[in-house]
Amino acid sequence: MAAQVDSNEGVYLVPAFTGLGTPYWDMDARAIIVGMTRATDKRHFSRAVLESMAFSSYDVLKTMQKDTKDKITELHVDGGASENKNLMQFQCNLLQTKLNKYNQESTCLGSVFMTGLALNVYKNLGEIKKLLKPICSYNPNTTLQEISHELKSWKGAVKKCLRKKESAITHVRGFNPTNGTSASVYICWLNKFACFLAKRKNFI
Repeated sequence: MAAQVDSNEGVYLVPAFTGLGTPYWDMDARAIIVGMTRATDKRHFSRAVLESMAFSSYDVLKTMQKDTKDKITELHVDGGASENKNLMQFQCNLLQTKLNKYNQESTCLGSVFMTGLALNVYKNLGEIKKLLKPICSYNPNTTLQEISHELKSWKGAVKKCLRKKESAITHVRGFNPTNGTSASVYICWLNKFACFLAKRKNFI
């Protein structure tokens, strides 16, 4: 259904059904749909739902790259969602990275491989790795500049659903938990801030 239209026509779904995690860390955020007009129909909504998965993955992967300072040059995908060719191509375009699709039931396959390893059916992980071959691959068919508008619109939609208000912790040495900082760093700063407050005798 989503493939029946050429674009989402400005419709975006932010799937904050249980809040938003990386890189926004706002558990009070609520899911929203923006950009609907009287011309919007179920095809645009379906496309927005699919694309929200790709946008969410983009946010997480970009945060990982920022934290590790390592560029993701290739992404391996599996599971039910990987069966959707349009979703995989859109994800590929967003990341500007090659995607390799593997067996849909990778969880079951992993269990089989681990059992085989325990029973000495396979000598080592290297032998198993040789058995894993991508079913198909996706390469970007557009430039990042061409889809920059969609990324900007996605960020705008996310901003509308965020509910976290600025607090004292956002001012501790310039730390901002919504700028893509990893969860481990966030927790570290929370601990430091708690220690700071504990030292203040008159703190209420």
